[in-house]
Amino acid sequence: MQRYYLSEIFFSINGEGLQIGIPMVFIRLSGCNLRCKWCDTEYSWIQKDQKNLEDIIHEVEDKKGRFCKCRYKNTKQWRKKMI
Repeated sequence: MQRYYLSEIFFSINGEGLQIGIPMVFIRLSGCNLRCKWCDTEYSWIQKDQKNLEDIIHEVEDKKGRFCKCRYKNTKQWRKKMI
């Protein structure tokens, strides 16, 4: 089963985009290799915790959010990992 490097899973109010103000569960994957100067999540550059999709889903369900958003800074890199 495929495993993903996970930085964190947390519940918060969305602060950007079309869904601003909506409570949701965020999944932040780790391992971005871009190292942007303006990055506000440098702690997510380090790949440490791995989880399979089933474990991630269970953790998201435990947060009891109605919506979920998966965050990863380098989308191209992440899509390659998903294939």
